[in-house]
Amino acid sequence: QTSATVIVFHFTEKSCANKVFLVCVVVGNLVGYLCSIAAVLLTHRNPRIAGVFGRIGSAAAATGFLLTIAMFLPSYLVWIVGIACGALFFVVTLAFKS
Repeated sequence: QTSATVIVFHFTEKSCANKVFLVCVVVGNLVGYLCSIAAVLLTHRNPRIAGVFGRIGSAAAATGFLLTIAMFLPSYLVWIVGIACGALFFVVTLAFKS
């Protein structure tokens, strides 16, 4: 996902907002990857912590994906991604309550 974003970013306009989105996408995907790997490695040793890392990894990867979409939307449609991020925050909050 990050590789595709960087490749497409090379061929699009390089506005300041897109550069910020690109950094957020890369950080979000990196956090998602590292937390998911930690969840897999901790599954047998400490399943409760593995579940927490899994939830964080899923949320970070989903946020990275939503920000990737926001990079390529026209500026007047970015509010759609804001609503999706708000819904994601609500779902993650519910996931941590259980």
